[in-house]
Amino acid sequence: MSNLSVAGRVAVILYYVGLVCIVAFGIISFIIWNPEYGIGSHIIVTGLVVLFYSIAFALAIYGETRNQKIYGGLFFAFLSLCFLFMIYRDTILISQEFSVHIKELGDPDEIVRKSAAWALGEIGDVKAVDPLIDALKDEEEEVRQSAAYALGKIGDAKAVDPLIDALKDEEGEVRERAAWALGEIGDGKAVDALINALKDQEANVLNSVDALGKIGDKRAVPELVTFLVEHKYYSYSSDVSDALEQLEWKPESEEERVSFFVAKGDRDELQRIWDQTKRVLLRDLESPEYMFGPIRTFISLGNEEIIPILIEELDIHGNENMAELYLNCGHATLESAAYSWAHEHGYNIVHTYGWGSTTWGSW
Repeated sequence: MSNLSVAGRVAVILYYVGLVCIVAFGIISFIIWNPEYGIGSHIIVTGLVVLFYSIAFALAIYGETRNQKIYGGLFFAFLSLCFLFMIYRDTILISQEFSVHIKELGDPDEIVRKSAAWALGEIGDVKAVDPLIDALKDEEEEVRQSAAYALGKIGDAKAVDPLIDALKDEEGEVRERAAWALGEIGDGKAVDALINALKDQEANVLNSVDALGKIGDKRAVPELVTFLVEHKYYSYSSDVSDALEQLEWKPESEEERVSFFVAKGDRDELQRIWDQTKRVLLRDLESPEYMFGPIRTFISLGNEEIIPILIEELDIHGNENMAELYLNCGHATLESAAYSWAHEHGYNIVHTYGWGSTTWGSW
């Protein structure tokens, strides 16, 4: 190599590096590149392919001797064959796996059926839609859940009507998964059923909210606005506000504005419209259903002028939970009021050291 230029030496080095890479690449192509390993391994292998191709190109272009250029060309051809074989092998594996999982949907073991439905969703072949629709009627809840998930992953509109029916399933988790799947498919036909699902008292309605946002049909706006106003103090209210933003909705009334900003935890906006904020929260404070929501919101906002109202609320409607909320909020006046109330009513309240508590001015 002593008589070669720098470019020629680089080409020779790359050639020997490439020989080592061929062995590694061959092993990877047979072991890692497999649909069961997921997208992460595919990205790794693709990166290695690009690296090895670069070595082959460098060898073919910068090689100074005829042999070096031939080696580069052969290396490139070999990599191309490996890559094509890899794709072919993966296609065959997926096809074989698909056939196996379709058969497993009829297996007597519910765990096998559940896993098969889930795997078919990951494969994403539309030929699985009809068998998965049948699986929505499986006697086992977890199989029905997996079938709904798989149909959402595949995203074929043929599954919309069966998934709408699944919104009436006797099990709440199946209804939740069906709502998610309908959102993934994004067909407007499901809007009315998803709006109705917001009234579900037993299942988590979050998937229905998200689905309505994803579908983007503005028929859902009035119901979502009503839902936001009624549930603004719940943890999932931020998802409702996000869905309404996706639908390009803007709050108009005082109640809507405050509900929207409370759901988003937007301290700046709530302070900017403080008079409206205070009116809405004080109105909600009169309702036993909402009482803790506005109290937590007032504490999170941290306006000193509201302290007397909070103390009065504790004196009139207080209970042990409210006293502990005041005790752990980080405001000395409310902490003192909590101790006084607890002593007067014979309760022993304790500090929770911040876990799960609402902190003064935390927004």
